[in-house]
Amino acid sequence: MITTQAPITIALAQLPIIKAAVDENLQTHLAYIERAASLGANVVAFPELSLTGYELALLSQLAMPRNDKTFAALTAAAVATNIVVIAGCPLHNPNGKPYIAAVICFPNGEHTFYLK
Repeated sequence: MITTQAPITIALAQLPIIKAAVDENLQTHLAYIERAASLGANVVAFPELSLTGYELALLSQLAMPRNDKTFAALTAAAVATNIVVIAGCPLHNPNGKPYIAAVICFPNGEHTFYLK
């Protein structure tokens, strides 16, 4: 038996980032998530370190805990728009230098992290 699945539409977001301004960058992310969903995307992916800007010298200062409210807001947006959200962030590492990470938020209300 051959089954076919609906295609997946991926939106790649290229957005203006304000250096070290997580709250402002979060608002921009939320607007782009809404836009991607309105265009029929199933997934929206943001650049590496998109929540803070690519500020390697500030990585330790900007590192976010796994329970940061920013991740809850992105997950709520994923649920509200029924879209998978992938956003870049520095993530606190209790064993050393912060991770350059991505938070992956799912429409079922869960989120996880990709670490490198």
